[in-house]
Amino acid sequence: MKSRKGLSTVIGAIFFIIAASSTIGYVTYSMNTIDKYNQSVLEKNQEDVERSDEQFKITRITIDNNKLNMTIQNTGTLPINITRLWVENTTDTDDIDRVFKYDIKQAVYPGENIIKVGQNIQLTIKTTQAYDLKLVTERGNEQKVSVNSANTAPLHLQIFALPEEVPTGFT
Repeated sequence: MKSRKGLSTVIGAIFFIIAASSTIGYVTYSMNTIDKYNQSVLEKNQEDVERSDEQFKITRITIDNNKLNMTIQNTGTLPINITRLWVENTTDTDDIDRVFKYDIKQAVYPGENIIKVGQNIQLTIKTTQAYDLKLVTERGNEQKVSVNSANTAPLHLQIFALPEEVPTGFT
């Protein structure tokens, strides 16, 4: 009888060790999973904050030797990385290949400008056609602008004829 009592104690201790280690392993795994989830939520929130702080604008567009020449100003507080330029020819609507994507990969630091964006891409601008341009940053923000020639879009002008002296009482 003594040998069976010792054997059952050893088997019970082994089952206890297996149950305890399984429980500890599961709790550790669950805690690591929750920690990874929390880290991903924090990273996503940080990305959203940075994305909202990222601001830039296109300050100038010219066409030099049938190439785009854009000046971009970073008006935000974070450095931005302009990754892509999308160009759509809006005049030539019959052409299937009228939307083009170009990799730009240029950094702009807060308060600075970059010039000659679009000079080194394989795009020839026809000055008689209209284009929609979209610049996209690494964080996903974008700026859109349209480029037209005078004969493809109406120019809205307003002329005011004012006398040299405006009588009092008129606003």
